[in-house]
Amino acid sequence: MKRLIILSLLLLSVTGCYLKSVNPLVTSETAITLDDLETTWQSDDLRWTFINDPVSLPEIAVRGSSFDGTFSLESTGGTIFSDENIYLVILEDIQAMSVDTTLFIGYVGDFAGDYFLDLSLLDFGADNDTFRSTHLFPVHSFSRVSINNSELSIEFFSDLWIKEQIINNRVRIKHEQVKGGPVDDDISILITAGTPELEQFVLKYKSDENAFDDPIELKKVVDEI
Repeated sequence: MKRLIILSLLLLSVTGCYLKSVNPLVTSETAITLDDLETTWQSDDLRWTFINDPVSLPEIAVRGSSFDGTFSLESTGGTIFSDENIYLVILEDIQAMSVDTTLFIGYVGDFAGDYFLDLSLLDFGADNDTFRSTHLFPVHSFSRVSINNSELSIEFFSDLWIKEQIINNRVRIKHEQVKGGPVDDDISILITAGTPELEQFVLKYKSDENAFDDPIELKKVVDEI
């Protein structure tokens, strides 16, 4: 069994509230490739695809994405696959009326034998509303992932858990308490710690089962990529 921790910038099509962080856990300088990750994983309602080989890209369109084959983004310094350690990550809600697809770029890091994947939202500029875009702030969320043969289990760090730990002074990490939500006195926690502090936080709490939500169980899809 290989253990991974998935870090995402924004997770759509997944219900629940997750720990949110301003800064990444894995950077391009420390990224590696993880061969076992490059495939498609699926549950009854979600499909995750990890691609490191650009030859596989044309298959995205077959599954309903608006992707047109062009990956030239200022945020990646040019073509997305100019870095050999980068992944394209596709998250699909396959229960939607029309398949709801969200695209990410990802980097994997090795932390004392555990693997961490840092995901960030990939935006092709479909939304040209600049005023709207300025109100969207990117965040990262962490999850613990285990691969066992043809099964993938994803367990997200719980937003409720980190909120309770911080409010009760059980966890010390740089953060902001953001007011606002469905309830007037609702408070959200935004982690503002830098990458080194995030590394220590994950290493300390990755084995605390109380820190995670119930797992999302996925099975490998054969011959998808």
